[in-house]
Amino acid sequence: MKKKKMVQIGLGMAVMLVCSSSVWAGFTDGFESGLGAWKTDGQVQVVTSEAPRDSTLTSPWFPTEGTHFASLSSEYLNSGTIFRSFVGLAGETLQFDYYFDVNDIGYPGNSALVSIQLPDTTWHYPLSLTATTPGWMSFVYALPADGTYQLGFEVHYGSDPHGPESVLGVDNVRVGPATDTTWLGGYDAGQNTLPEQQGWTVRNNPPDTQPLIQNNVLDSKPTVLQYLYWSRTDHYICFPVNPGFVVEFELKINSSQYILSSDRWRTGYSVWGSDYQGRTFRIGIADTGVILSNDYDWLTINSSSFVPYNTTDGFHVYRFVIQNSIGQLEIDGNNVVSLGTGAVNATTPNMVLFGDATMLASHDAELAYLRYGVITKTGDTDDNGSVDIRDLARIVDYWLTGNCGCMSCCEGADINHSGKVDLADFALFAEQWLQ
Repeated sequence: MKKKKMVQIGLGMAVMLVCSSSVWAGFTDGFESGLGAWKTDGQVQVVTSEAPRDSTLTSPWFPTEGTHFASLSSEYLNSGTIFRSFVGLAGETLQFDYYFDVNDIGYPGNSALVSIQLPDTTWHYPLSLTATTPGWMSFVYALPADGTYQLGFEVHYGSDPHGPESVLGVDNVRVGPATDTTWLGGYDAGQNTLPEQQGWTVRNNPPDTQPLIQNNVLDSKPTVLQYLYWSRTDHYICFPVNPGFVVEFELKINSSQYILSSDRWRTGYSVWGSDYQGRTFRIGIADTGVILSNDYDWLTINSSSFVPYNTTDGFHVYRFVIQNSIGQLEIDGNNVVSLGTGAVNATTPNMVLFGDATMLASHDAELAYLRYGVITKTGDTDDNGSVDIRDLARIVDYWLTGNCGCMSCCEGADINHSGKVDLADFALFAEQWLQ
């Protein structure tokens, strides 16, 4: 099987992006020809597929494509940087593979993160915090605007002056067309049926308020001291899946309380779920704003700040995307708030839920639709730039495998990230044959 190329980096990383308007011209760089357009600051070199200096890995850091990678490291309290510019269009994707070996466990500062920066906004995405990743991971980010970006990897060494350098491997950096979303399930009020008639389980307790379908929306009416929500658990869900997991819904809030106690919060309306391991994400929607939590128990310590937003002035499209262990909430295409994934804490795995899941806060809302799924890669399972006989061979190798796992996805053969390789994956592959 063909190996790939890699950039390898010492302890702690940041990726910086700065944007202005231009025309798209994507790129792919695996460091086969050296650093090329990358500028450097600190200790940077291009090496072959040998284990990096001081790495605790038991096997060499083989590139994910080709035979070379760039190695970037830093000494105690210093940093090393590589950066370059590229041109991208809104909706195109920036992608790269990474592998982080923390080396010096237990010391603060040993971390890897990505920072994506526009003129007025910066997003920070931790790739790994004080822990070695369980193998190669993929990072995918949808570019928010047309423009010329600066992409940089910055390395910071931790707080142990005598410890070995941690190493971050990055390979196969590319910018290209956006990926598609494969929807696993959802609810459509336009069918003029309640969610329980479309495969959802309802909890209405006590049944004081009866929801109605009116004007192609689900009108849940005011709830007071009442549970009124719908859930389902019949799809395999993995939050760290690459390129990403998505929940999208169109909602108008007429009223929804936000209640904050000493260590917990509640909103009258929420959308939340847990993946196959029990990791949780919760989107709280009040009439005055929104909030995210990665905790089953609504704890403020595991939540974002409450972001003011007028959710009552009409229907808004909410899109919540989990990529690279970060949940990002967009409203009408605008990034509003983000939060990292948390620990396993849910009691019900593979669950999606919407409505009033607390008796402490009330709500009155209208829902047009809700759907959830995965951002699918192309049928190019080996990332060689084309969908060809080698990708078909990989699908055949894993045909009808039912335990692909969350991260490797059967080496990309599980294209729709359903946990198995079947006709749905073959159909996606066939659509892109020889492209």
